[in-house]
Amino acid sequence: MNAILKKILYYIAAIYFVISIVGGAILSSRLERTRQQLEYYRTEFESATSREQQLTNEIDECFGNVTRTNEILSQSTNTISDIRKQLSEIRENYELMEDRMLQFYDNYHRPSYSSDNNKEIK
Repeated sequence: MNAILKKILYYIAAIYFVISIVGGAILSSRLERTRQQLEYYRTEFESATSREQQLTNEIDECFGNVTRTNEILSQSTNTISDIRKQLSEIRENYELMEDRMLQFYDNYHRPSYSSDNNKEIK
């Protein structure tokens, strides 16, 4: 009876060992896949944070241009040449804002860009 009990225990230990190895391999595979997804999302987050910071900087610059334009418009003028100078400065400010916005749009608004964000790692 003792030999049969030892044999049963060895079989149970062997089955447990095999199940542990298979389970460990499955968990390891899932862990690797999860790490890949985490790295993908971390990269996407860093990219989005960078774009957000650049957009904030662009908006701040545009707001500064609007403030300067308001200052120019609040100045009193006595001659046509002063009005022309003001208009020239206002045009320059608005062209700077337009250039900044167009550059940001060109850099970050691509048709393929939005479809790349919807891809998932399987």
